[in-house]
Amino acid sequence: MDLRARILASMKQAMKEKDTERLSTVRLISAA
Repeated sequence: MDLRARILASMKQAMKEKDTERLSTVRLISAA
């Protein structure tokens, strides 16, 4: 699994768990 797919997967997971802290972290990483 490449990095972009992994980031997308953790983003979906964070949304599912309503984990806003991790979601914003993942967004920062994907924007970099």
